[in-house]
Amino acid sequence: MRSSTRSKHIVVLGDGILGASVAHAAALRGARVTVIGSGPDNGATWRSFGWLGAAQEVPDSYHRLRLLSLARYREFAASPPYDSVVRFSGSLAWETDGGTVQLIQGADEIEGISETFHRLRAKGHSVESIDRSRALGLEPALATDALPRDGILFARDEGWVDLPAYTGLLLAEVMGHGGALVMDAGARVTESGGRARAVLSDGTTVGGDELVVAAGSETTALLAAAGIAVPQRSTKAALLFTAPSSLQLRMLVRTPVGSLRPRPGGGAVVHTSVIEQALRPDPSGGFLVDDDSVNASLTDLTRLFAGGAPLRLDRVATGLRPIPGDGWSAVGQLQDLPGCWVAFSHSGATLGPVFGDLLSEELLEPGYRSPLLDAYRPERFTVGADA
Repeated sequence: MRSSTRSKHIVVLGDGILGASVAHAAALRGARVTVIGSGPDNGATWRSFGWLGAAQEVPDSYHRLRLLSLARYREFAASPPYDSVVRFSGSLAWETDGGTVQLIQGADEIEGISETFHRLRAKGHSVESIDRSRALGLEPALATDALPRDGILFARDEGWVDLPAYTGLLLAEVMGHGGALVMDAGARVTESGGRARAVLSDGTTVGGDELVVAAGSETTALLAAAGIAVPQRSTKAALLFTAPSSLQLRMLVRTPVGSLRPRPGGGAVVHTSVIEQALRPDPSGGFLVDDDSVNASLTDLTRLFAGGAPLRLDRVATGLRPIPGDGWSAVGQLQDLPGCWVAFSHSGATLGPVFGDLLSEELLEPGYRSPLLDAYRPERFTVGADA
């Protein structure tokens, strides 16, 4: 068994799901941790649907990482206070003659429910093809005529995480282990004395043994300033939140209209491509929401549920969905910038726990490289590349 180095000071630039996961895992292994963050409502973590599943067809190496991470989430789901924000309630998915469902939020791939069912069953997932009556028993909030008579996919092992709340709990534990949280949205990465350093907006250098950059769609710009190229192809994203009193769901549902999951305290979190596709650039660099697309989505979603009471809007969150340049996660040490590591992924919600565990092992055990990360190291972008 490898023994961890317990005296290292790890600086994490980014307080979203990946940064918090690395910080949490490192703190539990005895490291001193400083997290530099930008606070609530900044970054993709605060507008993530938080689906926990493995339906998308990916390489076996990526699928294995997902299964490992989901197993870690199950440990959290069984432990207060995480059990209130991580739930493996199962999921329902169906299609109609006029539409299919996206496998995950923001995915390009569209696959029929039947194909998804057979593929997942072949991989050993707990999935069933059920009829309308069974589906209504599992999720009574659904309207009978919104569902097909049969061919509904029930994935028993899937669930959801409320990422803002979950990330907050991780960071609270980091602080409980003696960690520090510094709020500075203007922090940057530089090289000093032959090693990577984080510099706050007031010019203060945050000393540490290792620096982890886990800043979502800001990662590319932060590293570019230090002469390191990690490309991205991030896309616009939108998430709709309904008012707490407007809908009570038991489980995650993915429909041709949109995907919904329970919101702690009531209401639902909704992803629909209609709202996302209608976003317009904002002069300030963000996105403007099209009210017509929101109203149309709420009307269509309302028809899915028993009683037909209109879903009431709480808010819409918009921003960029972080995606590395080739679409796959970039996690590990940067060979061209000593002392610097990166955690950058489209699948942060699902893969946060496993990336936190694996990266903290490498950070605290000199010379160790997990073979699980070999296909997803950032050096595929940086080694030999022009800055």
